[in-house]
Amino acid sequence: MMHRQRIWNNALSWICNKKKGILLALVLCLGLSSLAGATPLIMKISGDMSDLSDVSELSGGFQLTSDNQKVVFLSNRDNVEIPELFVVPVKGGTILKLNQTIASGGKIADYKITPDGTRVIYLADVSGDETTELYSVSITGGTIASFSGEWTGYVKDFLITPDSQKVVFSTNNLATPPLTKKLFVAPVTGTEDPISIAQELGVNAVILDYDISDNSNWVVFRATGIDPDPKLYGFDLHAASNLADLAGIDKIDSFKIAPLSQRVVYASGYNLYSVDLSGLPVDRQVLWTTPSTLHAYAVTPNSVYTVFKVTLADSSVNLLSIPTAGGGLYYPAPSLPTWASIGTFSITPNSERIVFIVDRDAEDQNELFSNQTTGDDLQKLNGDLVEGGDVYSFKISPNSQDVVYLADQAIDNVIELFSNSTPGGSWVRLNPISTSARVTDFAISPDSAFVVYTSNQDLLSMYEIFYAPISGGKSYQLNDTILVEGDVESYKISADSKKIVYLADQEVFEKYELFTSILGMATFMPVVMK
Repeated sequence: MMHRQRIWNNALSWICNKKKGILLALVLCLGLSSLAGATPLIMKISGDMSDLSDVSELSGGFQLTSDNQKVVFLSNRDNVEIPELFVVPVKGGTILKLNQTIASGGKIADYKITPDGTRVIYLADVSGDETTELYSVSITGGTIASFSGEWTGYVKDFLITPDSQKVVFSTNNLATPPLTKKLFVAPVTGTEDPISIAQELGVNAVILDYDISDNSNWVVFRATGIDPDPKLYGFDLHAASNLADLAGIDKIDSFKIAPLSQRVVYASGYNLYSVDLSGLPVDRQVLWTTPSTLHAYAVTPNSVYTVFKVTLADSSVNLLSIPTAGGGLYYPAPSLPTWASIGTFSITPNSERIVFIVDRDAEDQNELFSNQTTGDDLQKLNGDLVEGGDVYSFKISPNSQDVVYLADQAIDNVIELFSNSTPGGSWVRLNPISTSARVTDFAISPDSAFVVYTSNQDLLSMYEIFYAPISGGKSYQLNDTILVEGDVESYKISADSKKIVYLADQEVFEKYELFTSILGMATFMPVVMK
């Protein structure tokens, strides 16, 4: 099948090279009709490079734009000593370099595409003096804007507001070790001077961490001052009076902004609180104050509940939920035995259920359960586990209907891929039955219809990527033929669920290149050539 695929790809490449502006209703050959439907169309998009060049997985690897049209990637294709920033159409075409000239010893330290897909913000040392600065450029190239302001040192890291309008970044001073002293906000275009967010805290302030609310209105951050205990602050990006002390108490260990941006949940020791962001003075609610060890917490996507995992004074573990604005406790993991240990938990996108791993039925045998956020409907999702078997990890589909999990459910140490409905039901195996092949990782498509996974199911010495319907069915290979020693290194699914971009040393050992696999290409294909 992959030999026929190569014929298809070569024929399409021959037509593309003719460069004529015609509309082709392409039927290559009736003998290729078996390629219609499931078989993907695969093309290399990172272009020809020297033997010493490839695509880098460092500093963010490659990323797709939200409109599914472009791929941004790091490569040393122009300078073997320095990976630089490039953009290419997702189906291949002209490759455009986005950054300016970088001196010897310099590097691109990090980059992000704005959520609307129009710009790339990147952190780079362009002079080779180990000083990183922040830059902005259009996804189509052109003028590069530099963010500059009143700080001594270098830019440490940055975030982009969900509305793609602003970038928030922190700066380190030149002390040893360096301290994150300042926090700034500026338009993503880099056309205005950055505004200091924490200036009112004075010269003794040290920024510990920060985040941006989903509505792009707030920057919430932890900082210390003369007092070394961290405090919690909020900066309203649109108000006249910007900076607010959100907690009113010292020693804030961590925080999370509720997805609807109305409240912030934070931990202080074993205590859990929430505060209202919508108005001042701050309205603080106590969520949990029982002596315990607080391990992890999360806010439901609708912001109504906070779910948290604790170990109580008697060493028992529990998973609890409580209204984020305050109220009574619920128990999604009821009646646990004394030996139980709760692992990872996650909340469905519709906020209705919690999925979690726990050794509830047998000590040290981790299984997968689901319950309503408020309890009362505990369901086991995995099948009977072989002796020594465990559930290792899971992901919830974007539509909240299914859970996909990795487990050595049938044969000990043979890790396979399974799915089940989130409220419980009959599980299905997604990979072909094998006594030795393993699935190593997976991703669920944005439309919740299928799963892409990495496995050595065709050849034990080679890891490739495969497609499987989320509800079960025939799986098929997504990558082209790989040389014997090669592997697929990583992959990403486009937002429209129609393309998989993957990085692999497919043609030359340890020379990593980018490929696009387009799903469901039929034999009859309208193609516009220019």
